[in-house]
Amino acid sequence: QWIGNRRRFANLFNVKIFNGAPVIKPEELEPIEGETHMLIQTKDGKKQEIHRYRDITMRWKGTMNLMVLACENQDKIHYAMPVRTMIYDGLSYVQQMKLMWDLRDETEEITDDEFLSKFCKDDKICPVITLVFYFGEKEWDASLDLYGMFEIEEILRTNDDLKKYVPNYTINLIDVERLEDLALFQKDLQVIFGLLKCRKDKQKLKQYVKDNKEFFKSVDMDTGMVIGAFMNSSGIMNGMRNQDEGGRVDMCKAMEDWAADERAEGKL
Repeated sequence: QWIGNRRRFANLFNVKIFNGAPVIKPEELEPIEGETHMLIQTKDGKKQEIHRYRDITMRWKGTMNLMVLACENQDKIHYAMPVRTMIYDGLSYVQQMKLMWDLRDETEEITDDEFLSKFCKDDKICPVITLVFYFGEKEWDASLDLYGMFEIEEILRTNDDLKKYVPNYTINLIDVERLEDLALFQKDLQVIFGLLKCRKDKQKLKQYVKDNKEFFKSVDMDTGMVIGAFMNSSGIMNGMRNQDEGGRVDMCKAMEDWAADERAEGKL
């Protein structure tokens, strides 16, 4: 829900794709259903439906006319992420094709080939871009592309003839704790991402909260809940009970209590 905020979602994609330039505007984003599915028929004639659920999906009607943007949130490393996102993106394309076919004018003449394809010659689908938003503590050490999952990875990367026939697939990873330049992100993303960078060092954490006291003194409930989730602390979330009338909370005390609990347990 926090990343799904249109302003944050747009900023996340703008930093990753356009080096921070505000190409994607929040008002150009429209949330769409995150479920993708397709119907397949087995050799024995039985039909089986495949479902995959995306975390966040937006339709972007902007400079690129129309595009689908998706975000997958990970707190753990997924060693098959290239295949997983490839399936998601493939199913998104299948879903677009199915929708276009279902909405076509039934009085329109179609060829036998178009009927077989369930896709007309002049039909066009929208590109899909998926970001993998990883906020775990360990550095991401899984493959960033499909080639990295193959036993013959080195041969594929160096053999131009094979490359032509074995297409690669790359994931668009944001490893939050390893981000080097946070200045391109908007203020709340900057501060929260910076917090994650020092969550394992009590002195750095204490100083960081102090340096950003004005921000942590008054955060909205969604941001407060996200801090608790990112820091893996139910104590932080419990510390958000004292709200002002605007639904904002002072996270400074909650962060201090969390750090004290972590020290007591030997985690900091």
